[in-house]
Amino acid sequence: MLRVTVDDKKVVDHLELHARNVTAAMAGAAQETAEAIETKGREDISQAGNFGPAWTFGFKSTTSKTSDGVQVVTTMSGKRHGWRIFQEGKTIAGKPLLWIPLSGTDAKGIPARKYPGGVVQNASRAGVLLLISKTDHRPKYHGVTSVTIPKKFHLIEIATEEGNKLSERFSKNFKKMSNNNG
Repeated sequence: MLRVTVDDKKVVDHLELHARNVTAAMAGAAQETAEAIETKGREDISQAGNFGPAWTFGFKSTTSKTSDGVQVVTTMSGKRHGWRIFQEGKTIAGKPLLWIPLSGTDAKGIPARKYPGGVVQNASRAGVLLLISKTDHRPKYHGVTSVTIPKKFHLIEIATEEGNKLSERFSKNFKKMSNNNG
């Protein structure tokens, strides 16, 4: 007769060690994924054009614990609600016109309706609709029916690509944890 005896304490200890390794490997993989998304996303924003530090540092990717593990949470903070326009591209139509500040004027960053001293509408000799300052009588804005903003950001693609590497990162971290404890 063959008799096998199992030491329950050793089995439980071994299972608990593996559970800790799984938890640590998941947390490590999620953290690596969050860091990769944040780094590559910020790089994407900075290469997209005239987007300053408020845009690049407003893009954040972190981890948070959940009841069943860890999740990666990626956000755009601050007053960057329009980021999706740059993610997807969009045509914006005027009602009836959009008033675009002319380059080289003091109108940059000021909505036409809030321009100091006010503006009046006029057309140039070429037929371009302009808003002229009431104080210095110089053109400040030109009117267009619509503007098309091209896709500039690739943040969703970056997050998806890095998310697809999560299981690979988990496996690497689990092997490292098992080798250190084993």
